[in-house]
Amino acid sequence: MQNFMTFFDYVFYRVSNVYIKKWKDAHGFIYGIGMVSMMQLAHIFFFMDIIALISPIFNSYFFESTKGKNFMHSGIIFPCLVIFGYNFFRYLKLKPFKSLENKWKEEKGIKKIKKGWLIFIYIICNIVITAFLSIYREYYL
Repeated sequence: MQNFMTFFDYVFYRVSNVYIKKWKDAHGFIYGIGMVSMMQLAHIFFFMDIIALISPIFNSYFFESTKGKNFMHSGIIFPCLVIFGYNFFRYLKLKPFKSLENKWKEEKGIKKIKKGWLIFIYIICNIVITAFLSIYREYYL
């Protein structure tokens, strides 16, 4: 679990660093928090979609879209709020950008470029797979 959170810490650092250093946005850490939260939510939705493919009861309870019932009424909004809240606390109080910058600022050259491309590919694949599973579940089940 610790390595998994270290991965998200690194993603937060790299995304925030791009906004803060390259694009001169003093509030770049908010974009980093948003990206990490979005990735974690994509993981949750990925597993929920897999369970929904297996279990029709789960699918009808969480993803039922009838008149007067939508995403906001499904109960999924609460885990979303918890994740965003946790990440704001984690990256503003426990592991602020400066502490992560001290940890990874010496990273140079080809290793940094490779890690950056792997993170970019991971983000794109994560979103595409989750979107595909959601569309498949919605229209083909």
